[in-house]
Amino acid sequence: MWGVRGQIAAIVLAIVVPIVRMYVAAHLPLDLIGGAALGVTVASAVNLLVGVPARAPAETTRDGPNTDKRDDLPDHHT
Repeated sequence: MWGVRGQIAAIVLAIVVPIVRMYVAAHLPLDLIGGAALGVTVASAVNLLVGVPARAPAETTRDGPNTDKRDDLPDHHT
């Protein structure tokens, strides 16, 4: 959905924001550790409940279906 740039941006924000909040004395280090642990726990629970989307079948990938009708060639979609 987001692509690689979005994932990198989310990771950078997840690291930088808590450090800045600790720097300006809005939180103690233990608050940050607890928040990170809670975030990992909730993300794991959502992953278990919802699951990870399945990959697209081979017919919809860039390679496309094997349209060669000759029988002597191997089928690439095994």
